[in-house]
Amino acid sequence: MGVAAAATSLALVGAGLGAVGTAAAAPPAAQQISNTVNVTFTGCELTDKDGDRVGDTFIWTTPMTLTVESPVSGRDLDHVVRLDVPNALPWPGGSIQLDNANAVTTFRFAAGSDGGTLLRRRTYDGTTTFGPTFAIGELSTDSHVYGLAGHKAWKPRSVEVTVRGNAPGTSGSDGFRNYTLTCDPVRNAPTILTAAVYDLQAAARLSLRRANGRGITTARQGARVRFEGTDFEPLGSVAIKLGKRRVATVRADVTGAVVGRFRVPPTARAKPWIVNAVGSSARKSAQVKHLYVQHRKVKLKAPARKRAGARVRVVAAGFVAKERVRVQLRVPGKRRARAATVVRANKKGRITTRLRTARVPRGYYRVVVTGRASGRNADRSIYLR
Repeated sequence: MGVAAAATSLALVGAGLGAVGTAAAAPPAAQQISNTVNVTFTGCELTDKDGDRVGDTFIWTTPMTLTVESPVSGRDLDHVVRLDVPNALPWPGGSIQLDNANAVTTFRFAAGSDGGTLLRRRTYDGTTTFGPTFAIGELSTDSHVYGLAGHKAWKPRSVEVTVRGNAPGTSGSDGFRNYTLTCDPVRNAPTILTAAVYDLQAAARLSLRRANGRGITTARQGARVRFEGTDFEPLGSVAIKLGKRRVATVRADVTGAVVGRFRVPPTARAKPWIVNAVGSSARKSAQVKHLYVQHRKVKLKAPARKRAGARVRVVAAGFVAKERVRVQLRVPGKRRARAATVVRANKKGRITTRLRTARVPRGYYRVVVTGRASGRNADRSIYLR
């Protein structure tokens, strides 16, 4: 009995960051995991070499026991994959006899974003009888290839059996016979088991997400931002930094994936920031180059008109607790303050003060409040009559 396998392999390309982070632990050694589920195949039929159906269509239900190694490297070709199918396939149309026959049994699977095929080839000497059932037994391979790292949910997709040979006592094309037994692709296939795959050579990747899963490019001060990363060092530590400030530290799972949230510092200035995920090496680090931080809105109350020389009552809310706030009276379009004071916000980020205007001439001005630590600001027009 021969053994073969085929699978789709994809190259993963990502951007690395030229920085060295914390040391990482080696991934755990691969172990064989196994599970059994019942799978039902519908629309099964047997056809001859001319495409004519032999017998009736049928439904086939069988337990399937799958064994794979986990976790494993996506670059390693020596993965153990074994499938055991105890129930025999019905063979419609009665029994047939073939000389020097060969049979190929094929099971196809989806494995996460990858696909896998397990085959078994058998050659029969002399005359062999096929039917009324066809035994499947065990299929195995030690050269299965994964494409991408991640958790791979193995789900059965299809089954096919092809039998070729000659009618007894014949030779050449006149006596050639070809039978193919297929079933409809399995819909809503059950997951037999889930394997973990990592890739030590792939470049790490990082993305920022909203709660609904969509990408994010802006965030307000104090907001929580979800981050997702792939292909970091398995079980290694990853530091998340906003600029030079560390805002989170997480540990990658066995596939090198990281998921978490960090809080934008309430004093982060309104500008584009770089978010770095620093892993064990430059290749195992990644970054998002543009996260634009926005100031939180400040509510400002001040009179629209006031007698020149009077004190102007200013009330504002929306600052960082206990930060110092500069209150100014400016000529529109100019930065020079005609009157100014500094007060400290309370625990709720609120200020109340009175701004002196004793030596300020009559005219139009703007009351401007600015948080010294957070940079949050607001302004309002006032006329001193």
